Amino acid sequence: MKRVATFALTALCSLLVASQATRVLAQEREPGETAQTSSSDDAAAPKLTFAEALSGGKAAVNLRYRFEFVSDDKFTLDGEASTLRTALSYGTKPFHGFRVYLQAENVTNVGLGDHFNNKGAGDSGNGVTDRPVIVDPPGTEMLQAFVEYANDGSALQLGRQVINLDDQRHVGAVGWRQHWQTHDAIRFRNDRFGNFTFNYAFLDRAHRIFRDKFDTSSHLINGQYKLDGIGSITGYGYLLRYDDESAVGLSRDTIGAEFKGSRPTGDITLHYEVEYAHQGDAGDDPARVNANYLKLEGGLGLSGFTLRVGWESIGGSRKDGQFQFVLGTNHAFNGWVDKFLSTPADGLKDLMIRLDGSLGSVKWQVRYHDFRADAGGSRYGSEFDFLATYTSSWKQTFALKGGFYSADEFSKDASKVWLWTAYSF
Repeated sequence: MKRVATFALTALCSLLVASQATRVLAQEREPGETAQTSSSDDAAAPKLTFAEALSGGKAAVNLRYRFEFVSDDKFTLDGEASTLRTALSYGTKPFHGFRVYLQAENVTNVGLGDHFNNKGAGDSGNGVTDRPVIVDPPGTEMLQAFVEYANDGSALQLGRQVINLDDQRHVGAVGWRQHWQTHDAIRFRNDRFGNFTFNYAFLDRAHRIFRDKFDTSSHLINGQYKLDGIGSITGYGYLLRYDDESAVGLSRDTIGAEFKGSRPTGDITLHYEVEYAHQGDAGDDPARVNANYLKLEGGLGLSGFTLRVGWESIGGSRKDGQFQFVLGTNHAFNGWVDKFLSTPADGLKDLMIRLDGSLGSVKWQVRYHDFRADAGGSRYGSEFDFLATYTSSWKQTFALKGGFYSADEFSKDASKVWLWTAYSF
């Protein structure tokens, strides 16, 4: 009760300060939702009554059906999941700078039953242990519920919300899974100072993809400056503290910076990215962590094709612990088979080659990964991934995706195939 009261008092003070001392503008929404912004046109528009703001908002329905197949040599049986995600959302129109956004979500099995380990927490778990993990536990809950005050270049949000920062390497909703990660949080965003954008969030509780919940007192700080014509520089500090005994090992301080951009040169577009971060143990984390992260990526775009070559070094050793992406959307990075969602004891070096293109209305992508240990030089294995996506004239998405991991000295051979469709109205 004391924790709830403290959070509520902090939130109330933040809203009062924001309404008196700063003018605020809407921040990013869940993937796919358009941000509300304030402009001179808005200022000139007739003022809405409270009833008009409440009833004249935007409602949306998001549907995503997915079939996922997993074959892993660690198991005799394969994993098969047929699931449907349904999300219902409603956002009011602004009333004196305030608006409310609500989103309810349901995930349910469709047709195949429990032919997989859904790894759900508590009653949401299906108890299957002899098949591969597919983290899509069923359930219904209020995914997002927040109030926002916005005006003239800044925004303050209070409540349960999706938080996606940059490319979601460090902070994201894990939107690939059917149930998304959200936080009870206070978030402030400011982009009124030209090319500079600032984000700050205080996290009070984490709602994870496994449907478990952890109390936290964490701070997310992120500032980005756009350099005209060449890209952007981002600096960040993610100071994570977890109160639950089962989660204190996730308490970390991560400080880093990234330079990323692209530049056309004649018929060729150059792509480039450099990122470095350091991570240390914090709070009540019983483990010692003193690890570094480095990413280098370059690419060329020509005639509708883009070729990228990337290298990641994710620090890890028995002595100094492992660099972990605690809040990241990790599926998107070190292979889609998900062998490296958590950094191994000896760390990870990932050499990645990626080719993107299109064939008519179909967009496609292929990736190759070579995985090695950061400490000791062991060769973990390699992986080939592919993705083909088609969007119909009525805006429905159809996609086929696959990943094939070949093990050397880490884990076992595994493959995954997904077939899904998504539609919003």
